[in-house]
Amino acid sequence: MSNATLCADMDGIIGFAMRGFGPESRKTEELFSQARDEFENKVTSRVNENISSLDEVYQKCSVENWDGYGAQSITPDAYWEARSFIEDLPSWLPRPDISGGPDGEIVFEWYENPSRLFAVSVSGENQLIYAGLYGPNSIRGAKVFANSIPKVVIDHIQEVD
Repeated sequence: MSNATLCADMDGIIGFAMRGFGPESRKTEELFSQARDEFENKVTSRVNENISSLDEVYQKCSVENWDGYGAQSITPDAYWEARSFIEDLPSWLPRPDISGGPDGEIVFEWYENPSRLFAVSVSGENQLIYAGLYGPNSIRGAKVFANSIPKVVIDHIQEVD
């Protein structure tokens, strides 16, 4: 006859059960841990580079007439929306160029050549305005930006690469 026993530490048991035994298992676990750490560092570094670029753009473009041609200043709302956009970008996408727009928006651009590019702008109004050129074809549109970047925008970014 067997008895069932209540275990208060299920996570410990599950973690233990998923691990193997012996030197090969420990080596595999170490390699997995190193790979995970390297990936996390790479993703964090990429996000930090994009945020650093955004900070430079915001600092330069947060005053009226920043371009000498009457450009509107970038608002704090636009900055925070752009930051959310950066944090939501999948790590496997190419890094965008980030700039200020004349109407106070922040522009993200993926550029391969003059006939293959895609741009997304944010202005702090929970909306992504986008346009792309793919050889003889062009697209443009707008999507709500609430909790994540819409798939159509991700798909268009991928088309540039």
